[in-house]
Order: sequence, then C-alpha cells, then structure tokens
Amino acid sequence: MDARYQVGPVAKALRVLDIVAASEAGVRLSRVTLLAGLPKTTALRYLRTLEAAGYLEADGEHEIYRIGSRFRLLKEPTDQLKRLCILALPEMIALRDCFDETINLGVLRGREIVYVEIVESNRRLRLQARVGGRDPAHSTALGKAILSRLSAARRAVILAPQLAARTAKTARTRGSVEAELTLAAELGYAVERGENEEGAVCVGAAITASTGQPLAALSMSAPETRMPAHQVRLAGEALRAAAHLLSERIAVRDHTLPRQPAAGADRAGAPSPRMPVRP
Repeated sequence: MDARYQVGPVAKALRVLDIVAASEAGVRLSRVTLLAGLPKTTALRYLRTLEAAGYLEADGEHEIYRIGSRFRLLKEPTDQLKRLCILALPEMIALRDCFDETINLGVLRGREIVYVEIVESNRRLRLQARVGGRDPAHSTALGKAILSRLSAARRAVILAPQLAARTAKTARTRGSVEAELTLAAELGYAVERGENEEGAVCVGAAITASTGQPLAALSMSAPETRMPAHQVRLAGEALRAAAHLLSERIAVRDHTLPRQPAAGADRAGAPSPRMPVRP
C-alpha cells in the first residue's frame, strides 16, 4: 500500500485500540505506552479520544481501559441482531396497530441503549428515534426494563453514583434509579415520564433468554398528552405480554429462526393472541 495515503495518527490510534481490545481484563495507560511505543501524554490523548467516541471505556478509579459499547457493536455477529429483529417485528407491528404509537426494540451496550428496530406511529404527532441511535440506559424505559432484570452487581457497574441529566426530570443518582428498577421488576415493565425527552412518555418491557438474562427490550413512546395513567397501564401490560411471548419463542426457536435480513419497512405479521383490543 502506498504510504503517501496513510495517516500516521490514525494508524497509531488504531494500534492503541488493538492493544486494548486484545485484553479482556483491560489495560493500564503504562502498558499501552509500552506496547505502542508512544509517549505517555500522546497515548493518553488517543485513549481519551477513543473513549469519547465510545470505542473504549475507562475505569476512572483504577485507570484501566477496556473496549467500549461502540466497538462491541461493530465486532459482534450481526446475524443474532437480525434474527431478533425478524422475530420481534410482527409483535411490534401488532402493538403499533393496536395503540398507533411508535414501538422500539433496543439492546443494552455499555451504559447506553441502542435502537435496533423501530415501527413508527401513523399519527402526525409522534416521537421519532432512529435505528442505530443511542440514549442513556438510566433515562429510558428500554434501559430501565433491561436494568431491572440484571443483578445488583451488574447494575452497579453500569450505573454511576451520579448520573447525567437529559431533562429536569431525569433521575440523577443511582439510588433513585434503583427505586424505579424495583418497581419495574414488580410490574414487569418500566415507565419513563419526560426523563429522556421533555413531553414524552415511554413504557418498556424486557425480552429475556431462557436463563432469565435480558437480551433486549420493547418499548412504546408517545407524547404525554396521549399517555394518561390508564393508558400507561394498558401499554405496560401489552408490552409485557409481547416481551414474554418473544422470550418463549427465543427459548424454543433460537436455532431455527429464518436467515433472511431484517428490514425497517413494515411486514405483515399475525398479532399475538394476548394483544388487547385497541383502547
């Protein structure tokens, strides 16, 4: 390859990324400096840049760097996500048709939720996210639904003692989020009211593996004017039923799912027999 078209700093940053990715336990700055042959300040700049972009995560207390959510999303096989989308899409369409609100499918990556499938409402006024978009787990119903099914030790890694606020209503401490997760675990669904986006309400339920570990979550998002308490309850019950049905199907059919690619466009699917009549 012609060296004239190679960018030295980019090559060095990729070398730093390779060093961190090669260690499951994580790497200290001193080790990166040694292996990359870089001055400490230069290595630190590359590490911080990769961290800011989501490709690395830093343990501030011990100054250890590990691969981040964006890197994991790139390296993991896409077939698993495609099969999940294929399986979930008919249920998502049925939910959308029942409530005519936007239905989301998301997975947890690091401390964030990544949207992997969306079926939008037909209404003119609707909430919109984008496939591939990210939001903090602690401020979303998708994130809370998944977090409520994780162990306390795992949540402690994901939830910092002090949390970033997206709106004035965002829970800012681990303790306040934990209280919401306890309720979500009891109900089987999580509720977020204006914590991620002002004027919005979102309800989410976790999809789990046969082990009980959360794989993803379904959510319904709508303007708060269309989500009074009784509607939130109906949405929660419908999402919980759909997520439970998908969890059962995943347990039974994980190795026999169709291999066709997932698509963002609507495809007809039979509604779940547990789906409530449209309110």
